[in-house]
Amino acid sequence: MCHAMGMSNEERRKIPAAALLLGCGGLLPFLATPIALGTGRIEGELVFNAFGAYSAVILSFLGGIRWGQGVGLNKSRAR
Repeated sequence: MCHAMGMSNEERRKIPAAALLLGCGGLLPFLATPIALGTGRIEGELVFNAFGAYSAVILSFLGGIRWGQGVGLNKSRAR
């Protein structure tokens, strides 16, 4: 699955195996949502609510990383 992401062999060698595995694992909810809806066994509203909660957690995590990087850059400046 991660081969389709356009990464060359050289680029994949630079990424630690655990990070690559976790990164590809993060794609599972994006794949599971249409599959769950396509089977018809699960109510659509439940799937959308679960996916929305997952998305909110991921976005807040990414926002925290950006915020942390910004704070780290400002440490070098005198306050």
